[in-house]
Amino acid sequence: MASPPRLFGKRYSIRIYVGAFTAAFFVSAMALAGWLASQSVTSAQEQFRKDLEQKGREIVATIEREIISTQNVLIALSTSRSLQSGDLEPFHRQATKIAQQLDIQIALRDARTGQQLINTALPATALRLQPIEVPADPLPLAAGRPEISGVMFDPL
Repeated sequence: MASPPRLFGKRYSIRIYVGAFTAAFFVSAMALAGWLASQSVTSAQEQFRKDLEQKGREIVATIEREIISTQNVLIALSTSRSLQSGDLEPFHRQATKIAQQLDIQIALRDARTGQQLINTALPATALRLQPIEVPADPLPLAAGRPEISGVMFDPL
């Protein structure tokens, strides 16, 4: 009869060998599971980052489209015969109709003096009764092109 294998000169039972093998297998499986979980988290984080970047690009594109659309409306309004002739009441009606369709407020001011000429939130006669002074901005005049100013909330 052959004697059982020896480990470092001592005899161990088969239970010890099975237990050691099971422990080694369990540790290896846990290490593999940890590594796979780490890879999964890294992959999920990367996908989340890519999704956020894509959403950010979509938001920027939407905002840029809105700005370009607003600029196009304002450029179209600037070619109005009534505005070019200085007859502001028909222009106010036209701008008010467009502002209501687009659900926006349109305000027009003289870039040289800063005086507000048109505001679609007010009746056409309101500005003639009480002109609203807005500080003049030299940039639109220097640029020589239409410009959309920042959003401005002010009591009417």
